[in-house]
Amino acid sequence: MAKQLKLQILNVALFLFLTVQLLLGIRLWFVDLFGWEDSKSLMNLHLITGFSLAVLVLVHISMNWWWVKSQFGFSK
Repeated sequence: MAKQLKLQILNVALFLFLTVQLLLGIRLWFVDLFGWEDSKSLMNLHLITGFSLAVLVLVHISMNWWWVKSQFGFSK
């Protein structure tokens, strides 16, 4: 699989996980704000998507490390 296709798939996955994480965080904030009954499954999903998002960000940075080096002047 070409690197460009991998990056496109990774970018879509990052967007989806970030959107889910944001929506779950807002929903959990409303649960806390209004004192509604909490859903443990949504809390677990928020935790899982958060860790998955962190892993995807690390993969994204590693796949684009050449760009990071060129922008910030890291030496070999």
